[in-house]
Amino acid sequence: MPLCLRLVPVKYPGLFSSSCNSVNMDHKVNFIDHKSILVVNSAGLLKKVEVPFKVFVRGTEKTHKQVYIVEEVLTTERDEIVYLINSKPYYHQNFILDIVF
Repeated sequence: MPLCLRLVPVKYPGLFSSSCNSVNMDHKVNFIDHKSILVVNSAGLLKKVEVPFKVFVRGTEKTHKQVYIVEEVLTTERDEIVYLINSKPYYHQNFILDIVF
């Protein structure tokens, strides 16, 4: 399920939210700390996802399911969520987090 296109500030200090519309649901990803994210689905269910977790490159989920392992979660100075994969930073909007609630 695709996650994350634009960042939206949330009420709690230290938490940042990102959301996007997917075909099946609307998810929000919240940065908690460098070891976890909080995912909220359209029904309001919460799921804490801790590193390491698996992601797929956006746009390749149906043809080439190359799995990448997120080692750490970071934020930029502009509060953009970044995944550390193979010791390199990548914006999280480039990936799909496939989870089940």
